[in-house]
Amino acid sequence: MTIIDEYIGKANSALRSNDAAMIDKIAREIVSAFNTEIPNLSHYRGQRSIDAPREHSASDLKKLVGKLRVLQESKDAQRYGEFGLASITDSINQLQNAIAEGYSEEQFKLLFEKIDNIYANRYGHYVVGLCGYLYNDDSPDEAQAQLRIEKLRDFRDEEMRRFKLAQFQSASINVSQSQEAHATATSIAIANLIETSEKIDEISFDKLSEDDKEYLKGLLLSLEQSIAKEKGDSGGKLKKILEFLADKSADAFIAAAPFVWNLVQSM
Repeated sequence: MTIIDEYIGKANSALRSNDAAMIDKIAREIVSAFNTEIPNLSHYRGQRSIDAPREHSASDLKKLVGKLRVLQESKDAQRYGEFGLASITDSINQLQNAIAEGYSEEQFKLLFEKIDNIYANRYGHYVVGLCGYLYNDDSPDEAQAQLRIEKLRDFRDEEMRRFKLAQFQSASINVSQSQEAHATATSIAIANLIETSEKIDEISFDKLSEDDKEYLKGLLLSLEQSIAKEKGDSGGKLKKILEFLADKSADAFIAAAPFVWNLVQSM
C-alpha cells in the first residue's frame, strides 16, 4: 500500500465517521504531505474571508481525496503503463472509488460481478475469501472491496516482477551474446593476424625485406586494434596499408589481403 492509498483510506474513514476534528486533522495531514507533489495544494480552497472557519470541512476533505486520486492515476500510469497493467490498475481504481463513494450493497455486488468475471479464471486463487465463491456468504461491502483491491495489487506486483525479470534476462542474454561475439571476433582476428604474420615471414627476402615485413605486420596490427577499439583513423590506416602493398610484390599482397579483407568487413 502506497502513502497515497494510506491517506485515501484515512480520509474515507474520517468522512464515514463524520468526526469534524478527525476530518480536519486528516485534511491538514494531506495538505502537508503532498504540498510539493500537487501544485498549489495548500491554497486549494482559494481566498477565504476573515471570518471563514479555519477547520477543513467534509467537502474540503472530499476535494483533497479527488486530488489524491488524480495524483495516484498519474503515478500508476508511469509505473505500470509500459507493462500492460492498465487493466488491473483500472479495476483497483474502480474498487477504491466505490469505497470512497460509499456504495450500497447492491452497487458493490454489481461491481464485484463485473470485476470478478475478468480475474476469476485468470488467477486460480483469486476467488479465495471472496463473497459469492466457495460457500462464502459474506455481504458485498467495503471489506470485500478492500480484499479484492489487495488481491489485484498482489497480482499486479507479480506481473510486474515477471516483466522485470524478463527484461533483465533479455538484457543479460544480449550482453552475454555481445561479449561472446566480441571474444570470438577478437580470437579470430588474432588467429588471422598470426597466420598472416607467418605468411609474411615466409616471403623470400628478395621480394620483401625484413624491415618491410615488420613494418607491414605493424600496420596490420595497428589497423586491427583501431577497429576493435573503435578509435583512431581506421580509414587512414587502411589506406596506408594498401599504398604500401601497391609498391611491393604480389606475394606480400597475397599474404596480407585475406586479413585486410576481414578487417574491412568488420568496419
